[in-house]
Parts: sequence; C-alpha cells; structure tokens
Amino acid sequence: MNYGVLDLASSDPPLNADMILVKEVLQHLPLEMGLRMLQHAKHAGIKWLVVTHCLPPECVNKEIQAGGFFHGPDLTQHPFNFQNATETCEGVTRADLSLSVFDLQVWSGER
Repeated sequence: MNYGVLDLASSDPPLNADMILVKEVLQHLPLEMGLRMLQHAKHAGIKWLVVTHCLPPECVNKEIQAGGFFHGPDLTQHPFNFQNATETCEGVTRADLSLSVFDLQVWSGER
C-alpha cells in the first residue's frame, strides 16, 4: 500500500494502482471537481473505485463550494452516471451512506 497527498482533481496519480479509496470526499466538492477526480483515476489505469455514496430520495447531487457539504453524492446520477456497483456495503457511517465498489474501466467517464 502507498499513501500520499495529491490533487486528484488536477492530475493523474503518479503510481500504478489497482484500487483507489475515495471515502467521504465527493460530498465536500463541487460536482465538476469530483467528476475530474474520478476521471483522473480512470485515466491513470486504476480499475477499482471504492467510494462512499448514497441513493435518492435521501441524496441528490447539488452544486456547492469546495469545502461545503451536501447529502450525497449519488454516483448513479448526473454528472457521474455510474452503472451498477460490483459490491455494496450499506450504512457505513450514516444510515443513507453506502461504501460501493465500481469498475472504473467500464465507466464511460463522460458527463
């Protein structure tokens, strides 16, 4: 395992990895910034995304300032548009929050 600090919204990770964990991050970012993070992870060749997210009606994607908060994200909705999670563990840190595994390489990565 490697741990480090990088701005994933601005550049690809510098190491090859099979998996990236994005836990309770995207709900504190503007939607476009969160989308860019996931696009950079995909572009770096990372296969698995492990991420906290939730589904409606509890959660909807909404625009915020960096560092703000919204109940989300819902990765199955715009702008993320992921399809089915490979695995999901519900109620990770909140009743409406799941920890899910998505295959980044089958995700289109488009808005």
